[in-house]
Amino acid sequence: MKTYFDGKSHPLVEITVAGMEKTATFPALIDTGGGGYLSLPLSLALPLGLKLFFHATVALADGSTREELLFEAKVKLGRKWQGASVFINRGSVALLGTKLLENSKLLLDFPNQKIQIQSSWN
Repeated sequence: MKTYFDGKSHPLVEITVAGMEKTATFPALIDTGGGGYLSLPLSLALPLGLKLFFHATVALADGSTREELLFEAKVKLGRKWQGASVFINRGSVALLGTKLLENSKLLLDFPNQKIQIQSSWN
């Protein structure tokens, strides 16, 4: 799996996401503060044809909450596919939440610009 730091020292991992219509591979920012599975901008989510399956109240970083639609997808991180809940974000970057990493060991080595993800399901 491809991992790297961008020019602003943001940790990124390349993921593959499958919806009902399409499968796409793109970088996702590793969001250690994000407790969900995956958050995608509309521009990435729409072509995938994600299936709407729930709505949920989500807590935002500023402490406020709001109702959000929740979609389902399959995510490939490493060698195996995993089911994932997907929120649509209002930004331009995919955010990989900690739920997709909960069976993994994550090492972010900022001085050496290296990222290691060791997973029991890789």
